[in-house]
Amino acid sequence: MDERLSFHEPKVENGFCVVEPQDEVFELGVKEWSNALVGYFVGKRIPFKAVKEQLEKKWKKWGGVSVITGDNGTFLFKFDNSTAGDLVLSNGPWEVWGAYLVLRQWEEGMTLSKDSFSSIPVWVKLYNIPAELWTKPSLSYIASALGVPLCMDAATTTSNRLSFARVCIEMKASSCFPTSYKVRRRNGTMIDVMVQYSWKPLASSVCRVFDHSSKQCHLAAKKDTTGRQGDTEVPGEPPGRQGVNDSKRQGVDSRVTPCEDIPLDPMETGAIPMGATGGNVNQEEDASRKLGVGGIENSLGVAPSQIERGENIPQVDT
Repeated sequence: MDERLSFHEPKVENGFCVVEPQDEVFELGVKEWSNALVGYFVGKRIPFKAVKEQLEKKWKKWGGVSVITGDNGTFLFKFDNSTAGDLVLSNGPWEVWGAYLVLRQWEEGMTLSKDSFSSIPVWVKLYNIPAELWTKPSLSYIASALGVPLCMDAATTTSNRLSFARVCIEMKASSCFPTSYKVRRRNGTMIDVMVQYSWKPLASSVCRVFDHSSKQCHLAAKKDTTGRQGDTEVPGEPPGRQGVNDSKRQGVDSRVTPCEDIPLDPMETGAIPMGATGGNVNQEEDASRKLGVGGIENSLGVAPSQIERGENIPQVDT
């Protein structure tokens, strides 16, 4: 390996030294990392050795991978071919020591930190979609109410299961993760689309980043400390802890699988988000896989009227 470097004269603009690489230099770097994925583990810090050993073992059937540490608990996974990275994404989710790994494709300009995960792909199930809207363009419109639609699973694509549509959507940390919203038919009537999340990640509404809640955000803690300067002391509490509620890291359960085969197009949508009614966002069942194709009542054990009233959908173990 040649370790020698070459000199390139920098520029000086307004008294500052400015380095301006040529386009071919950028292209060389993009090509170098085009087969890489960036990821981090939700809620836990996993030692590098464990990450490297376990993921290399799980992924070796698709090709070689180099595990590289990034910033603040992130990892870069560099594959020796583009197919391997695609297979890792489509066969997720992945975990090490019980911690789920959030993955996304590396792209030019991405920083190797959790700040680059202000939006992540989340699989959702959409219920109560009329048959006339069961097309790729229609589902793109409907899914755009939650974020940027990326793809749908095979059963949704072929319309072999009409009880719900399963779609992968890139959602922002600032999202309220609604459990229902309205879609207007062309005759003017409204229908309620119910949303069930295979994984609802922790997200801070303060710093707009995934991996921790607003209560656990360091920015929120600073604001809270400033606002409690006049707090009254509580007997038995150590100094500086009066009135502060301890919070435990919430457990996060993930069944997110990144995009499979069929891409969806983001659409400008007129869907109207509703309040958080109905639909247990932490459910992880895949009733269609266990009970076969059928209506909502057959696959979930509830009547359609329950969904229309916003009642919780019971969990079905897989």
